[in-house]
Amino acid sequence: MNNGQALISAAMLEAIWVSRKKDMIDLITPFVLYAVAKQTSPGEQIDTKAVQKAVQENNGYPDLPESIIKAALSRNPWSAITKKNKKFILSRSIDDEIGRIEQRKRECTEHISHIGDRLSQYLTDHCKKGVPVSQESAINKLHLFFARYGLQVGTENLASVKIKPEEYESDYYIARFIFNCKDEQDPLYQSIIDLVKGYFLRLAIYIQPENGNIQAASFANASFVLDTPVLIDLLGYKGEERRNNVDVLLKMLKRQKAKLYYFPHIKQEVVDILTAYKYSLISGTACVGGRTLEGLDLRGFNASDVEREIQLFGSELEGLFNIVEFDLPAYATKADNSVDESQVLDEAGIKQYVKENTPHYTEDNLDNDLASVLAIHRLRAGITSRNIESCHFVFVTNNIDFIHTFNKYYRENVDKETFQLAISVNSLSAIAWIKCGEVDHLSETELLKNAYCAMQPIPEIMVKLEEVLSKLRESGKIQPEQVVALRASRVFQNDLWINSFGNVEAVNEFSVQQAQKKYEESLIAEEAEKHKKELQEIGQQHDSETEAIRNEMRMKEGEYQEKISAISKNHSEYVRKRDEADELKEKRQNEDIRKKADEFARNERKKWLKPRITLINISVKVLCMLGVAGLVASISFNAPFWVLVLLCIFLVISAVSVYDTVHSKKRIIFTYLNKMSYNYETRVREEKIAEYSNLLHSQE
Repeated sequence: MNNGQALISAAMLEAIWVSRKKDMIDLITPFVLYAVAKQTSPGEQIDTKAVQKAVQENNGYPDLPESIIKAALSRNPWSAITKKNKKFILSRSIDDEIGRIEQRKRECTEHISHIGDRLSQYLTDHCKKGVPVSQESAINKLHLFFARYGLQVGTENLASVKIKPEEYESDYYIARFIFNCKDEQDPLYQSIIDLVKGYFLRLAIYIQPENGNIQAASFANASFVLDTPVLIDLLGYKGEERRNNVDVLLKMLKRQKAKLYYFPHIKQEVVDILTAYKYSLISGTACVGGRTLEGLDLRGFNASDVEREIQLFGSELEGLFNIVEFDLPAYATKADNSVDESQVLDEAGIKQYVKENTPHYTEDNLDNDLASVLAIHRLRAGITSRNIESCHFVFVTNNIDFIHTFNKYYRENVDKETFQLAISVNSLSAIAWIKCGEVDHLSETELLKNAYCAMQPIPEIMVKLEEVLSKLRESGKIQPEQVVALRASRVFQNDLWINSFGNVEAVNEFSVQQAQKKYEESLIAEEAEKHKKELQEIGQQHDSETEAIRNEMRMKEGEYQEKISAISKNHSEYVRKRDEADELKEKRQNEDIRKKADEFARNERKKWLKPRITLINISVKVLCMLGVAGLVASISFNAPFWVLVLLCIFLVISAVSVYDTVHSKKRIIFTYLNKMSYNYETRVREEKIAEYSNLLHSQE
């Protein structure tokens, strides 16, 4: 299988996953059926071994077991597979379905071709030699880029093969291409992220293709022991870019209820690294072995800060991440408490095997990694499980070479049925990613991590750089403070890396001094640019302040006008309310005056009317009495009796008549008097109102 096919396979997997999202067997089924259709006619028996070989060769799964082929066929996809006498038969033509797969493959091929076209042009423009890079070559380099930085699938041990300097150059500019696409918000960036998702799926299928329950089963019964580089990345000692990737993984593992540990010798290794870094800060020399802790450099750590980090290492891991120390398990013993040699692996033989297959491995690193995986073997205590969820303990490391080599030895010599003892961060991320339902940003984080790593100088370059810097310092050609500055400068290291790209011999006094000169010139240019920006900022600030003052004046003028308007409005309102109050007050005063004058006038009328009524009443009574007396006097008492009776009757009638006449006149007089009294009352009222008004005004 060529590398272009690998990219297409990854793209197809991502497309299938988006549309189906079931399990690993469902993902591999379209590739299985495609191979069936190419080899089998309707009604014929399916050769599962031939199908297995075709899927392995065409899709990059060299270790895919035949059982997966049978599992996929047993699900009777597209209702086209029947089983008779333990043999699979293609019961009908599946050309239509295969046509859809081929259409998807063509779309993915066009997709990869587009990426290849863009990348080939970029590499042609930027690689030093200026040799045109073909589309095919660009696609091949992109696949190798993913493979070298943790997304490799298969038995090939790419990392153990010496990489040529031009391959480092390609990786560097592929990384630059990725970052440029991101910075420019190029749609191609999302396409590359989708490719990473496809590689994740390839990893998950490769690691445990038969785990149909990969999404449903949690990590509640799984424990992961983290290696030294993983802890260093998690704590940010190597920078934020590398910390983010591990942090996302740990969050997914916690969501799946996994338990996280580290061994005592791993803690000691971290402490040793921090201690060496502390003494390098004190002495101004490089760490032993050329180790760097860029994250601490960027955070400006001094020796005291590093010592505090050493003291707080364990509590920080437990407090922030719930990662605790786990003691190394003892060896299995017999009834007499002696070590059961039958349960002990051939540690010397394993060590020799790993050394032979990973020649660049240092002795210390090898011993620590072996101690970790052998402890995992003892912790499993003979438990065999094909699935990661039930194998109990797994060692998590970034050392892909070691993972490949040791797991291969373990499969061939110890147990080929159990899940591998060691797993990479990338592979575990792929499985956790599927379990958590495509966690946001994981694929992008993985992509950017790979790109960041590809842009960093290899350790051999850094070791040689330290040697050259030491010679320059000893000869007085460079000052100690300059050494410290150059060691912490990514610009300087990046320039040196671009000019060497894996060729250690290219790092010498001349190249270092040239890179230093370029770095110092960049500092001067940066300072000049900074000064220019400061002047511009000062000018802009001045303009801004002037405009702000103008705006403030305009605002205050507006506020002043608003206040004047408000004051005027308030004054008008005040005058209106005052006038209304005065009017109301005057109205009430006039009402009071009127009431008082009315009451006074009524009393005066009564006083004026009372004596006059009394006089009239007396006069009427007198007149009646005089009339009656006259009538009585006119009567002759010498007249006969009957005459007297008649006269008395006449007298009574006359008296009534007199009274009626006088009384009727009295009513006329009373009516006239009332009229006169009301006229008097009106006159008194008006006079009193005038009097009260004059008195009130004189008081005001």
